[in-house]
Amino acid sequence: MSKSEPKKTFAVLAAIGVCTVIVGVIGFLAPYGNERWNFIFENLIWLPLELALVVFIFDRLMKRNNERVAAKREFDEYFLLAEARLTELIQVLKLEMIKVYTGTVPQSHEETNTAFEDVFKNIDEVINPAKLHKGIESPILDLRNIQFPPKYQRRTHLELSELAGMEIVFQIKGHFDLFIKYIPKEIFHTLDKILICIDQSMVFSENPNFKMMRGMLILRDSDKKCSYEEYLGLSSSYVATFKEYYQLVIELEEQIAEKRAN
Repeated sequence: MSKSEPKKTFAVLAAIGVCTVIVGVIGFLAPYGNERWNFIFENLIWLPLELALVVFIFDRLMKRNNERVAAKREFDEYFLLAEARLTELIQVLKLEMIKVYTGTVPQSHEETNTAFEDVFKNIDEVINPAKLHKGIESPILDLRNIQFPPKYQRRTHLELSELAGMEIVFQIKGHFDLFIKYIPKEIFHTLDKILICIDQSMVFSENPNFKMMRGMLILRDSDKKCSYEEYLGLSSSYVATFKEYYQLVIELEEQIAEKRAN
């Protein structure tokens, strides 16, 4: 069926409806003096309008249902291909943040989910000027000289967040490269918002200006010259970034759960 055929059909139906209304108006106003005819003509006036309203509502419902079916089909096709990688991506998104904010590495999905939730609930205790001044004790990994128990060295949160930001961007863009033809719009937009969140964060972004600022602060920290105000500013940036990031990751999980349930 060509695109012009529905328009022609609509024009014909509209013309018939207008003619019916005109006949009804003329018949209703004509002095027949018969209530039965007046009733018929009055119905002729309203019938096309009532039918048009019914058709309009039905058409809207059909379009909405078709859109829902199409969206479900789109997601099912995507999820069939990407389920394992999508699940792993979400875990990486959580794990990278946990490593930055707590210095720990959960060993299971359940532990990762719990730790991610705990960071959000206790964000002001997890990251603050005192914690930034203290830094994070990380094990020294040297495959040529493995020691047990391992030795630890202090690393700044800024060093860890730069690495985490790079890994998060790498993982999301890699997912786009693999599934860009199949990924539903809502999921794409949420992942893209996560990229924007990272890119606009002074403590995570790969932006050259932000990287230069971090480098200066890392150097000042190593020389023990960072002031409380500088740590306070960094703390505020870490808190704001995590709160936005957390909401986006949860939104992503809810979108997936909702689409799987429909």
